[in-house]
Amino acid sequence: MKSRHLQTPALGHRRALDHTPVLDQLALDARARVLDIGCGTNKVPGAIGMDFNPRSVADVIHDLDDLPYPFADDEFDEVIGRHVIEHVREPMAVMCELHRITRNGGVVKLVAPHWTNPDFATDLAHRNHLNSYSFRNLTEGAVFHFYTEVRYLNIRTEDSTSLIPIVIGLRFGGV
Repeated sequence: MKSRHLQTPALGHRRALDHTPVLDQLALDARARVLDIGCGTNKVPGAIGMDFNPRSVADVIHDLDDLPYPFADDEFDEVIGRHVIEHVREPMAVMCELHRITRNGGVVKLVAPHWTNPDFATDLAHRNHLNSYSFRNLTEGAVFHFYTEVRYLNIRTEDSTSLIPIVIGLRFGGV
């Protein structure tokens, strides 16, 4: 089984979950393939940007809710999503698709607002209320393990009810 790491509001097994407040620690070397989902106009330097908005700086115009993504299996070493997972219709489906396109041992890093953040309600496009437990069903030992076979390895989770967002990092295998 592939192993991926995730850095978001609580993901687990196959990919690793790493909740770091700063997503500046990107790929370990310049050859790493990095995907920035929902990049908008603030794409991570050196990453391939994907966004549904044609006014963004994305390299690939594609809606995160339109599965599958236009990428091969295991194409990326790292996937970064800053303030995007709370906007998708089906977070579980998106996490499964991110697992597919991230290589074994790769990392998925997500940052999202905590559901109690007073600014959460200021964006009408927010669909999902998240906290540090939201992604546990994608980790080893999930209570509702039957939702999906996809598993992330939780690297680190940071959760704050203040204006600081949730940060989650997940990793797949080889940890």
